[in-house]
Amino acid sequence: MDCIQARDLASRSFESPASVRAAAALEAHINRCTACQEALEDMPVECVLRPYVQYFAAPPGLRDRVRRALRDATPATAPTRKPRVRWSTPQWLKLGAVSFATAMITATLLLPMRAMVADAAIADVLIASHVRSNRLDKLIDVATSDRHTVKPWLSQKLGYSPAVPDLRADGFNLIGGRIDYVDDRFVGAVVYKRREHVIDVYAWPGAKGTEAPHSISRNGLHAIRWSVGDMTYWAVSDLNVDELRQFVDLYAHET
Repeated sequence: MDCIQARDLASRSFESPASVRAAAALEAHINRCTACQEALEDMPVECVLRPYVQYFAAPPGLRDRVRRALRDATPATAPTRKPRVRWSTPQWLKLGAVSFATAMITATLLLPMRAMVADAAIADVLIASHVRSNRLDKLIDVATSDRHTVKPWLSQKLGYSPAVPDLRADGFNLIGGRIDYVDDRFVGAVVYKRREHVIDVYAWPGAKGTEAPHSISRNGLHAIRWSVGDMTYWAVSDLNVDELRQFVDLYAHET
């Protein structure tokens, strides 16, 4: 078999399968013929395989079934939901809110406690002054029941004039006044008596408006603070607290 015969047999085998003998002769020739080997390498693969591939026609309705199967296998699209808007608070605003809350708690709790501690300290000083003046028998610097004498005397010595009401009709008798030294300042003391009980009324400027009476007790002695206008008053005595409160109410009313 020469090359012309081999190529003719090969071309016919593309249209219909060759016989076993012809195929064997063709294979033997190709194995020893370089030119036919090169021609075979340049031949497309589908040309070689086409004679041996069986073709089948698709049955009717296959395309529709395939499409329906693909449609059923595709998951249904979930309904579109509008995104939920979430407001994000900036970090600086959160820190500012915490600082503001801390300041409010401090103002609400600590400042009143500081005022109470300060009042207690002053009450201790005034009670000690009251006891000392009674023990040393130095109740008064100017002895008189005339408030028109006590008031200008205190004003001259201190530069301010505390109230000196006349409460004799209610059982509280004015006996005079003196100068005392309290909380690093000179203050006026107006002195009254209820039976045998001495009542010292200390007064100095610096209040921030009118305040209701507030009482502190130490070892049977009582100190009641109140303010009228810019004046702070403290009444200190060993008189029972109910009568001392009555005195303070009368004094504040006449101020």
